[in-house]
Amino acid sequence: MDPIQTLGGAAGLKKIADALRAENFPIDAVYLIRLVADNHDDHWVVRLVTRANSQDVMVKTFELRNGGKIPMFGARIGFAVVPPEDSEARQIIAQAKRYGYAPVEFGDVLLDRLYVDFALVADFPGAHVAAA
Repeated sequence: MDPIQTLGGAAGLKKIADALRAENFPIDAVYLIRLVADNHDDHWVVRLVTRANSQDVMVKTFELRNGGKIPMFGARIGFAVVPPEDSEARQIIAQAKRYGYAPVEFGDVLLDRLYVDFALVADFPGAHVAAA
């Protein structure tokens, strides 16, 4: 199954962030990124951007997932917690802010020496909700 569909699209990603916020974790942003290796294998990763302790966030995420409160990731989707200062996260969020609304997807773009094949940003600071 397509990783975006597995997660439930942008709504599923936002559901992850909102569920963690309800558990008092300060989630700044959430996005899904496709990373492509030199051998053309792709790897999908959900990134949660927060200053909270990454291990605590990971444990709570798996508890929520196993409890059926957030989407299952599937075998092809990785998961990482990164701080707002992370270079990739900063650039992805800055690009999303250029659009001004969430969710936003973009790809095949070079951001300050970071090639982004595909990114789906479901939530970020200051985002306006896109019209359906």
